[in-house]
Amino acid sequence: QIKAATGHGPPPSPPSIACELLSVLGLALIVSAVLVFDSEMPNPSQWTLVPTLGSALVILCAERTRLVGRLLSTRVARGIGLVSYSAYLWHQPMFAFHRLHYMFPLGWHVYALLVGLTLALSALTWRCVENPFRNRKALSTRTVCAVALLGCVCIQLAGFCLPRLRVPRVDFAGMGNTDIDLRCFRHHSLGIY
Repeated sequence: QIKAATGHGPPPSPPSIACELLSVLGLALIVSAVLVFDSEMPNPSQWTLVPTLGSALVILCAERTRLVGRLLSTRVARGIGLVSYSAYLWHQPMFAFHRLHYMFPLGWHVYALLVGLTLALSALTWRCVENPFRNRKALSTRTVCAVALLGCVCIQLAGFCLPRLRVPRVDFAGMGNTDIDLRCFRHHSLGIY
């Protein structure tokens, strides 16, 4: 009522120390999970609550005026947030196909190259796919349906053709060139080993 009558609301309250501390704790829980958790960590388990509670604390307490809110509002953090879904979609095939092709653990330089390539493809996907599809004026329903149908056909063709291919790879253990039989995809998907 004060705002309606005078055009101004009450002065902003100072940031709550409790919320400031809880948002920092939330970010610390998320970062610790990224740095400490490994493939040996059971998942799902009670340890899964660490990043989950951290995320909840950040969402509840990290307003833009607080330290964590300002950190997450930087241009770099927002850029990573914009391409994060595309990065999520790109990283799995990039790393999986690399492991299938070379069959040895990733070195730091290969890991860095794949992460960079994933981020570049994610930015391109965000710019050329996500943004146009969000603009209802730029794409008609007919165009969206045609692209979806084309995507389904491409996935079906890949599912039909990939299991029949043999991909050459280099064996770095000195055993010469060998092949990976991609027919294993069909057998694994059917549960046949």
